[in-house]
Amino acid sequence: MKKKKDPNNRIVIGMKCTIKGDSGEFVSIDVLNYDNPNSPDVDDANWLACNINLSISPFQAKIKASLRTEDFVQFANSVERLRQLPTSKVAVFETMEEWLTIEIEKDKLGKLIINGLARDVDKSNGSSLKFAFCSDQTYLKPLLSEINSIINKFPVREK
Repeated sequence: MKKKKDPNNRIVIGMKCTIKGDSGEFVSIDVLNYDNPNSPDVDDANWLACNINLSISPFQAKIKASLRTEDFVQFANSVERLRQLPTSKVAVFETMEEWLTIEIEKDKLGKLIINGLARDVDKSNGSSLKFAFCSDQTYLKPLLSEINSIINKFPVREK
């Protein structure tokens, strides 16, 4: 866990989850802090300041994004089902404002196929990167652990 200061002089607590590919590809989400840590509005209080980093040869991208705490809870549940249930074939990470969509699909042989779309929704040109790569089920347990660490550090704030 990294600690540093952001431009507003707030302490930033860095937590990361990474989806790894067989050939060195990855999509990582660095959660820096709550976007609005002192907001009395529960909806505003659940936004997280994040950096999305992608390295899928030959492309690399870094996108500053606002994701919701609920996005990580739903993803953790989805990854857990994919790991534990033989009948579960897909885990999905979707964000409210469509910054990032990831689908982790388990094929008949147990291999994972990662498909996704990353978008820079803050930019007027609407740049996006559609990606796909292969992975292995052995990466799911550490991924789930990382997601759960994020959820524990940045829990969903209730009314």
